[in-house]
Amino acid sequence: MRFRGDENPDMADSTQLAVLAALNIANEYRLLKTKLESQEGKQRTRERHQRHHTQRSYEKQLLAIANGEVVPTNKEYKALIAFGRVRGWHRRPPHQ
Repeated sequence: MRFRGDENPDMADSTQLAVLAALNIANEYRLLKTKLESQEGKQRTRERHQRHHTQRSYEKQLLAIANGEVVPTNKEYKALIAFGRVRGWHRRPPHQ
């Protein structure tokens, strides 16, 4: 308020200075909030892309195994299936 008062000597009323200061604070808050939300949105997008890439890689590996293009060891195959189950991408068929 002092800074604005020194900057505008015509505005000597403390009420006007208080309102101007409050508006400046509100504007700074809005700008920072928008910037933060934008950064959080970008982070969520990066995480979503990474999860999609990981799932597609998993699906490609299983497809290559199913088509006989790759023959993994039993240990590698079990690890791949366990990874998919943990992620929820590979579910066991219901018991009959």
